[in-house]
Amino acid sequence: MQNRRSVLWIIMTLVALLLLAVSLGCLGLAFLAPTMRTIEAEQRNLSALLLASMGVLGLSVTAVLLWSCLEGSAERPAPLFYPRRAWITLAAGWLLSLAGAALLLSAGTLNFLAAPLHVALVILPALLLYAVAALVGGRGAGVTRRQATLLSLSGAFSTLPALLAEGVGILASGLLVGVGASLIPGGAQELERLMEQLNQWSQLPPQTITPESLTTLFSSPVVLAIVFLILAVITPFVEELLKTLGVVVVGFRRRPQPLQAFLWGAAAGLGFAIIEGVLNSSMSLTDGASWVAGVGARLPASAMHIFASGLVGLGWGYFWEGRRRWRVVGCYLIAMVFHGLWNFSVIVVAGIQSGASLPAAFTNAATIGGALVVGALTLIAVVGIVGIPLRLRKRAGA
Repeated sequence: MQNRRSVLWIIMTLVALLLLAVSLGCLGLAFLAPTMRTIEAEQRNLSALLLASMGVLGLSVTAVLLWSCLEGSAERPAPLFYPRRAWITLAAGWLLSLAGAALLLSAGTLNFLAAPLHVALVILPALLLYAVAALVGGRGAGVTRRQATLLSLSGAFSTLPALLAEGVGILASGLLVGVGASLIPGGAQELERLMEQLNQWSQLPPQTITPESLTTLFSSPVVLAIVFLILAVITPFVEELLKTLGVVVVGFRRRPQPLQAFLWGAAAGLGFAIIEGVLNSSMSLTDGASWVAGVGARLPASAMHIFASGLVGLGWGYFWEGRRRWRVVGCYLIAMVFHGLWNFSVIVVAGIQSGASLPAAFTNAATIGGALVVGALTLIAVVGIVGIPLRLRKRAGA
């Protein structure tokens, strides 16, 4: 057992060093990007900010990984994760980052200072949500600092296999819907029209593709069916399965009780939310308004990921407890449906707003309705992140 742990810490240290080299390389390329005169100035600035954000994120993950390796290799007892005062520090850091972002936006342009602020504005509120959940769960939850860190890292590193699996799922969805469409009257003609349109687009510069043409594309039943399958079925299925894989691996040895398992799952969702949040919102670093919208959308998304993964962990907790083992399936399905409904609502709102050819009354009504749905789901997620640990804590005390 001792040799296995030593090998594990050595492997994790090597991964951390590799990630450190990649992060430093991203920062180096970020400084070189403005000198590349072969691309437009706006694209140079965006590339520099993207690379700098990746570098800052990589350094942050490297620091956490190396700290975990040093603490684990020392064979010291891991302290409980009970952020009695840490949540105040996280909240203060978040407020300071918001103030820094406001000062940066007042200057009118996004410079290199946007990169660390961008990463902080995604990471700190997500950490704050998890810290509050752990605080409500109490010391009796038994979650150690090392467990929370390693499970967060497992969720973070699951983003790559999730992306690859979703790519396979997208191809499978297109094939499945294509075969189904070819079997119904008029389906073959619709497929032929779509293929001809996509072939035309492939020969045009990206900037010539208008919102109106995108609206025409997404009005096709075939495209809508593919989008629904991807967003509401494949993505939630893959992500909720892979995000919590570390929880399952560790849990079959540790057999955590439901409260601890919920916080384990939430930690995995936290790691996934941070990586996805920084990567997805990095594309909004084109101007101040887009950046505010992109970063602002990550707090609700982080709440969704933490809550959904916590539900999956809770289901496994009931399974390991030995009572009502079927709840692991029920909790997974609830998490998957919640995630799918979230994805679909967000994408529908974004798609409607980009559809310039739609009537204004319909666009406004659909946008408001979609925003209300997203707001309600966010409220459910936040209440669940706080309420479930509180309820499980009372149950354990009873």
